[in-house]
Amino acid sequence: MYLNIIKRFSSSRPPSFSDILICGGGIVGTTMACALAKIPSLADKSIVLIEGSPQQNFIQSKNYSNRVSAISPFSKKLIERLGIWKHVERYQEVHNLKIWGLYPDSFLEIDNSEDGIVAYVVENSDIMQAISKEIQSIPNLKVLYKKNITNVNIKNMNSLTSLPAITLDDGSEHQCMLLVGADGVNSKVRKAMNINYLSWDYNQMGVVATLNVSECGPNNTAWQRFLPDGPIALLPLNNNLSSLVWSTPKAKARNLLKISNENFVDAINTSLISQYNTGDVVKIANKAMNTILNTIGLPKTNKTCGQPPNIIDVVDGSRAAFPLGFGHSVNYVIPNVILIGDAAHRVHPLAGQGVNLGFQDIDCLEKILRDGIKNGRDIGDIEDLTKYESFCQQNNVPVMTFIELIHRIYTSDRELIQALGDVCLQFANAYDPFKTQINTKALFSRMN
Repeated sequence: MYLNIIKRFSSSRPPSFSDILICGGGIVGTTMACALAKIPSLADKSIVLIEGSPQQNFIQSKNYSNRVSAISPFSKKLIERLGIWKHVERYQEVHNLKIWGLYPDSFLEIDNSEDGIVAYVVENSDIMQAISKEIQSIPNLKVLYKKNITNVNIKNMNSLTSLPAITLDDGSEHQCMLLVGADGVNSKVRKAMNINYLSWDYNQMGVVATLNVSECGPNNTAWQRFLPDGPIALLPLNNNLSSLVWSTPKAKARNLLKISNENFVDAINTSLISQYNTGDVVKIANKAMNTILNTIGLPKTNKTCGQPPNIIDVVDGSRAAFPLGFGHSVNYVIPNVILIGDAAHRVHPLAGQGVNLGFQDIDCLEKILRDGIKNGRDIGDIEDLTKYESFCQQNNVPVMTFIELIHRIYTSDRELIQALGDVCLQFANAYDPFKTQINTKALFSRMN
């Protein structure tokens, strides 16, 4: 009885008000909070971040985490500008990205990015500790830890006097001028917006692990091979360790988690170096591509993809798996409400783009809101939110389509379709301007 009285009392409290309320304290949500709180014109505004987990005391372990991100040069510049990068304790530069398919002649090597660096491999936990350190010194940013959202109220948003509101599990209600949904794939904010969301399950899982690799010089190349049942990738952590991301059917993934370390290592090495019989369709396609390349003055290079490092062992306890799927919100905004990161778009991990697309959302929204306030518009003005949606959709949709196309080509059971993927890799590798576009646009998106 007393508990019910307390609940009724707490629910009758007047709502708290914040200028900006961000739901979701993951990498993207916390970075978004940091970016907005550092806008000079928002220094006197209240920004609140809601996070369901307790506040963490980040202590770097000697062992590497099995969840890492390949941070693009653009994303690195963003978090560097926000003062976050200086707190990152360990990372590995990636100087080359080598992608190949079933057959040895078809590969793509990318090494033409700014400063000779294609990406920075950082543990997700290290990124989070860096962001957490930086936001501690921001006076107008408040983080509510161990608070879960029970309700999102945006039903009357057509009214000029209505503001979005959320209810937390302690019964408290919070209203705001701008509600930012950064609450992931199963976003409660997105569901409350009542907008169309395209999604499907790949029937795959991403198997992750930390691997000991053979010493063969500096370990600064990322490797990715497209296999018939999904891509396998190695991201360098240091000269002796690499991080595995292996996208494979759920049944196979569960088996990979159960088998012995020795059998697991054998399965990885076999998948990376095994040779596939070249069928007639592939031979004809390769011959035709060689003829085309010679005709247009792009003779086939004699360079080979090279060999990925030999896997020696897997770090005990580092194996895990997570489900894979596609998701895209048809709209990212309604008045006073906006989606960022995985709440708006979910992609296959084959290109390592999830977090980079999220950082692009942050950069775009920060710049648009700053300009809007400078020009006298309110926080959450639909004109600014529409600009954000337009720009991000124009950038995200082509990247997501490209990733989806690559995934479907290489998981097709038709040899002709797989051959198409291989000849496309050959063309991309021979044509340098195309490689540059893949690097700067498809792989690592940016805001101009």
